[in-house]
Amino acid sequence: MLLINSPSNPTGAVYTRTELDAIARFAIENDLIVISDEIYDRLVFCPDMHVSIAQLGDDIRERTIIVNGWSKTYGMTGWRLGYTLSTNALAKAFRDFQGHVTSNVCSIAQRAAIGALRSETGDLLSRFAQRCDFMVSALNEISGVALSRPGGAFYVFPNLKAFVGKTYKGNVVDSVDILCAKLLEDYKVSIVPGSGFGAPDNARLSYAVPPEQLADAVGRIRNFLSLFTEHASITTNQL
Repeated sequence: MLLINSPSNPTGAVYTRTELDAIARFAIENDLIVISDEIYDRLVFCPDMHVSIAQLGDDIRERTIIVNGWSKTYGMTGWRLGYTLSTNALAKAFRDFQGHVTSNVCSIAQRAAIGALRSETGDLLSRFAQRCDFMVSALNEISGVALSRPGGAFYVFPNLKAFVGKTYKGNVVDSVDILCAKLLEDYKVSIVPGSGFGAPDNARLSYAVPPEQLADAVGRIRNFLSLFTEHASITTNQL
């Protein structure tokens, strides 16, 4: 089984059709089921950029399970409401299993989901795109931060390696995890270390908050990182 996520958490990256074609060929040649997590499919900043791997032919569609839901596009995270698209045989297996785990989605959540589907999301996408542009521009103005513009979702994933090994308040910061902990402790800004995603030099920042909060948070991050200084090691000869 192969799991793909596009647009992606944590990077916001979006697979191109060419990349998905290569993944589809690999899956077919190696007889793999593909789980395509498309929870951010409506949050793509380039028109017509999102392509589902299931669109690329009958062979790959028959072995693809699309996972999606209401939590991201419609801001319904707490409702825990989602769905899958697959072949009839797989859907029946899912239904049989779920019937022994949970009875169903409650009626209130179903009503909320109908309301969400009838709503317009274009304004939301425009707001997210503006916040993305602000975050990329503002963070890249901070010396030592390296960040590319993501294609979708609502995260940026800057590289903070330049600050590892530097000194903050007299102590050497030897990982981005510690950097994130100090940022939260001293400046009350919460970002997620990239180590949990297999990228220890990076950190994930969400911009799914109002612009004024983003501006305040970036200002605090800038002030925090400005206090990092080069660590001067002392050798035996110096002693």
